Amino acid sequence: MIRILTLLSIALFCVSESLWSQDSILFPVTTIDSTLLKNANAIVRTDKMTVKVMATNKMVIRNQFALTVLNKAGEDYLNLSQFYSPEIKIKKLEAYIYDENGQLIKKIKKGDFADRAYAAGYTTVASDSRYKHISYISNTFPYTVDFHTEYESTNTGFLPTFYFIGNYNVGIESSEFRFENPTAIPFRYVEKNFDLYTINREETKTMSSWKITGIPPVLREEKAPSASDIFPYIKLSLQDFTLVNVPAHVTDWKTMGDWQNKNLLRGRATLPEPTLQEIEYKTAGINDTLEKAKVIYKYVQEKTRYVSIQLGIGGWQPMQAKDVDRLGYGDCKALTNYTKALLNSQGIPAYYSVIYGNQDIQDIDEDIVALQGNHVILNIPNGSDDIWLECTSQTTPFGYIAGFTDDRKALVLTPEGGIIKKTKAYKPEDNLLSTKADIHLFPSNTITAKLNRKSSGTYYTKQQAVAHTKDKERYYKDKFRYVNNLRINETNFEANTDAAVFTENIHVTVDKVASRAGDNFILRPFVFGRTSHRKISTKNRQFPIVIQRGYTTEDSYTLTIDPSFEIGEISEEIHKIDSMFGSYTFQLQKVDAHTLQLDRKLTVYPGEFASDQVGAYNQFYKKIRRSDNRQVILKSKT
Repeated sequence: MIRILTLLSIALFCVSESLWSQDSILFPVTTIDSTLLKNANAIVRTDKMTVKVMATNKMVIRNQFALTVLNKAGEDYLNLSQFYSPEIKIKKLEAYIYDENGQLIKKIKKGDFADRAYAAGYTTVASDSRYKHISYISNTFPYTVDFHTEYESTNTGFLPTFYFIGNYNVGIESSEFRFENPTAIPFRYVEKNFDLYTINREETKTMSSWKITGIPPVLREEKAPSASDIFPYIKLSLQDFTLVNVPAHVTDWKTMGDWQNKNLLRGRATLPEPTLQEIEYKTAGINDTLEKAKVIYKYVQEKTRYVSIQLGIGGWQPMQAKDVDRLGYGDCKALTNYTKALLNSQGIPAYYSVIYGNQDIQDIDEDIVALQGNHVILNIPNGSDDIWLECTSQTTPFGYIAGFTDDRKALVLTPEGGIIKKTKAYKPEDNLLSTKADIHLFPSNTITAKLNRKSSGTYYTKQQAVAHTKDKERYYKDKFRYVNNLRINETNFEANTDAAVFTENIHVTVDKVASRAGDNFILRPFVFGRTSHRKISTKNRQFPIVIQRGYTTEDSYTLTIDPSFEIGEISEEIHKIDSMFGSYTFQLQKVDAHTLQLDRKLTVYPGEFASDQVGAYNQFYKKIRRSDNRQVILKSKT
């Protein structure tokens, strides 16, 4: 059962309507249909959630979640937790543990659950959210955990999303969602990924229910769509709701944005006069709007730092801009609002934008008007090429959002209300890792190499990890783990924030780089590169192949071979591969008697490809590996 922690909803693990005698036989493993057991780590015996809306400011949520754990891996699907806050009151919290035969072996009461602060261990400076949790570990399998919770909430803006199938390798006996609305408050719902499953639906004037039964485990497939694009789920929202005693009437995205502007942001952009004067001074004489915005963005980066703050109308309202200015810190909401206020003070339009921040691309679901998102960034209108600012980082370049908030729909809060905009998408050529290498091979079969690696787009953030790593040698030995006998002699790094380019200059030594074959040596010229894609299984592939982001790698190596070796015959023909998945070129040239030049370029295209194209996908990378592994014979003259 998926329970996603977001800025909106925090693990809604819920509730049963009935109690059992300790003498009852419940959930014996022998009653599980054999078709559900194949490839299963666990079996959901029942997953039933009931959401009952009593008023625009009151709802009760009950859930029973019974899981039979078949092996150690199945314990990963257990999460005996319940979130609570001043607006969310736990009414019931208990769990029952049954053995393989359905005999009750343990009852866990509410008082047995540990009470913890939410976000403990993070940079959280203020939060009124907590959760109750217990871990249960057994050395005997199988066993069943039957978990019940019930809670009452005044935050009816957060109707829970219900996943009928919540994990891979889990069989489903019964999964049911029930929505009760006795006061007939207008509501919306959207059914996602229902087309592959039979889901029974019942409806009356005050109740709607959806139920799925007898679903065999879904196997995880490499390069498959995200779980939210595979598993069926239902999402609901009320037209009239309450968020921490603030009422809302929302009919579309425009009115959603207008409500957030008026109730979450209004009156929170006041700045101290000395700060306004300082910004005026720093931007004086700059006429270009974007150049002025860059100065202000840099000012925010130098003045503030990120912390997590889970307060203010359910954790949705930013702290006052003047407080951020005084304290020098804030969360994504606060820092975005602060940057917005500074930009607005210089007449630069900038809009607070709610988004899902994840490495996996996830949109604000345009199909249902609801409180969504887990992050906030800033939008600066710029014709057809809007600027998007990540305000939580002290090092992120101006306008750079690759890898976390790129290529997805966001709710932008304009003065006229909310609109859905898509953030910048980085093309394959934008996500570039370019490597130049000057390599010398000595008679001892040792090479020294100077590598210059430039990274941009999504690579910019990925490659920067080395700059913050204490053990640089270990980092590169892991990065080039296929290169034996690697020693790092020297490293130097440079981050160009204006161009969003990260440069690595690395000086390395590799012993025994070529393999001996009698009196000769076999050298693989593409020393520091190797295609890492694994072969994808073609057996019973169910889902399409998804490549969310394209990228490009370019390599240019100059290899100087010691005169004690004679370079054997090589083919200088350009090897080209063109496919729906990408393009590839490789050329190895003999510049002179002692010099080789290698040039390689791989571009991978983003997209969704039919499941029956797995064979073609594997062939594409098989051809690349064969070309990358091209060898040269070196004849020893000694």
